[in-house]
Amino acid sequence: MDGTYRGTSTRYQADLRSCPSPGLVTLRVLDGTFSYRWNRDESVLATVGPDGGVSGASGSITLTGRADGNRISGDASNGSCAYHFTTARLS
Repeated sequence: MDGTYRGTSTRYQADLRSCPSPGLVTLRVLDGTFSYRWNRDESVLATVGPDGGVSGASGSITLTGRADGNRISGDASNGSCAYHFTTARLS
């Protein structure tokens, strides 16, 4: 699974005006871990498990997802703001 993945995020919950904007996502997976950028000051460290499950947390932010072939997708939420992201491995 190691490599660079690029894609986009979409927001599906925004209970606060301060929710970060959705947009482009770049994940650099090394040794089965990557960092998902929540906003300019905070990131979530996530792990890809042997079964392809993706999980991570940082403070109130949780991240869950799935790595399948050349794609990683998932959801990140802090309870007030939530995003779905989909990325594809660069060739």
